[in-house]
Amino acid sequence: MNESSKASPYKFTIVKFIILFSTLIVVFNTVIIIYRGIDRYNKQISIAKDDIESVTRAIGDHTELTFLAVDVVLKRAVEKHHFNALFGNNLKQDTENNIIAWVNETPQISAMLMTDEHGEVKAIYRKAGYKLWMEGRDTVNQEPFFKSQVDEIDCLYVGKQQSFMPNSEGFVVLSRRLEKLDGSFDGVIMAVVNVDYLVSFFQSLEKGRFTKFVISHLGDNEKIYYPFGEKEADEIAKFEENYQRKKQNDATNPDAKLFIAKAKAPQDKKIRIYSFFDIPSVQLEIALIFHNDDILKNWNAERFSDAVLYVIFLLFVLVVAFFSVEMARKVSKLRTSEKRALAASKAKSDFLANMSHELRTPLNAIIGFSEMMLTEYFGKVNEKQKERLKDIYGCGNHLLSLINDILEFSKGQAGKLEIRPEEVVLYKVVNEAVRMFGEKAMSDNISITTKVAKNLPHIFVDKRKIKQILINLISNSVKFTEAGGKIEVSADVNEVEEVVLSVKDTGIGMREEDIPKALSAFGQVHKDLAVSGTGLGLPLCKIFAELHGGKLEIESQVRHGTTVTVTLPRKVVIREKIESVV
Repeated sequence: MNESSKASPYKFTIVKFIILFSTLIVVFNTVIIIYRGIDRYNKQISIAKDDIESVTRAIGDHTELTFLAVDVVLKRAVEKHHFNALFGNNLKQDTENNIIAWVNETPQISAMLMTDEHGEVKAIYRKAGYKLWMEGRDTVNQEPFFKSQVDEIDCLYVGKQQSFMPNSEGFVVLSRRLEKLDGSFDGVIMAVVNVDYLVSFFQSLEKGRFTKFVISHLGDNEKIYYPFGEKEADEIAKFEENYQRKKQNDATNPDAKLFIAKAKAPQDKKIRIYSFFDIPSVQLEIALIFHNDDILKNWNAERFSDAVLYVIFLLFVLVVAFFSVEMARKVSKLRTSEKRALAASKAKSDFLANMSHELRTPLNAIIGFSEMMLTEYFGKVNEKQKERLKDIYGCGNHLLSLINDILEFSKGQAGKLEIRPEEVVLYKVVNEAVRMFGEKAMSDNISITTKVAKNLPHIFVDKRKIKQILINLISNSVKFTEAGGKIEVSADVNEVEEVVLSVKDTGIGMREEDIPKALSAFGQVHKDLAVSGTGLGLPLCKIFAELHGGKLEIESQVRHGTTVTVTLPRKVVIREKIESVV
């Protein structure tokens, strides 16, 4: 079974879990939103019914009071007519003055008129703005409000009259019978109420755009005010039938005035709430029709907000699920890559360990034999032979150094490189490292100086690795510093008691962007120059410094030289032992 097939169960388990968990969250949230919507819907309908009941009663009471106030005026007119007849005081001027006073004192009344028994108009008065009402009409004997009073006794007539006024919904006519002293018919006293007076009150209470207001006769269901078309008329008629049926069947409360019902309208399938309110005192019925868009306006706004939040939540869940799935796939790939990398690293380490052993054994023999021959252990050798033996000896040592560097770098990368700390006198290590390059620097006309603090404490470090750091840094400086240049090696303790080792030269330097390359494995910034090296010196120094808990930093400028600083932490300082340096 290969690496990818081993990782697949893990990947698909994570993916399935994320998809299942995301689905459950979405389903749970959907159920909550649906439940909340249904609950809020029922509450909104209940609240709407309560509000509708209050509004219907208020409008019904207002309508009843309006017509009762008008009826009171008509009764006063009837009484006044009776007293005038009784005392022989039936002056036309007096009658007209009374009508003017009644119209002006009663805000509900728009106009009044009085007729004789033949229907001829004897007195008429209109408020400002109603001059066109009954204009040019001298007789009203064919009008319903007159004809209904001829044979009726003590009965209030309420009916509809078409408006003669522009922008008016019409008039509601109220009339009462006038009688002579013997009780015979003597004419009619009539008052009109503009429907706009009732509608404006209705609109002040109910702000719904689609809510409608109907006024009908209680007995024959004749519509006095009816702002609807034919389809709506059929719809309302159906509910009125249900209302009448309920009134007949409601034996427990025969005097109930209010009836509220909820149903869907056939033309648009939207909710309506109908309320019917009886006014027996004036034989009228008030009907209010509340439309779905007004009833559920707040509910619709809440549902829209819920829908927006739900969409945002759903997108968020989908994005999280998508990135989680992608992350699971990448984790699976990384695990596979990590396993392959570890296998490759192990193979490389095993190879280097084996090869270093195989290479070192013959190489040590070559170095040893060449050294013995140089010392003429096996007999005399001439000068040319000595030169060649020196070359063999130098190349062998160089090759051994390269093999050691490669092996140590490989151990450092694998995390298998260990340090063996001991007490070290730092300035002695610095002098030993500098002394190794004294002859080489002198032959290349390069001066090497040391700058060591006077009171330098002992440190607890791996001596060989600290010395190797200094050797590698000085070696680089010698390589890349031209004749006449300078190298300064310093050792000090800073203000926070960290040990600072520094190698500064006046060599060719490098660009700032090339520093990461110089610190990388086998990275060589100046490959074009005729200098040997593997590119492992600086990376090894960095690894050795970090093994001690320190760090390595490089500052360099082209043609201005390079400064490499190694900082070791204060924990390596042995404070009790301080070496005085001269």
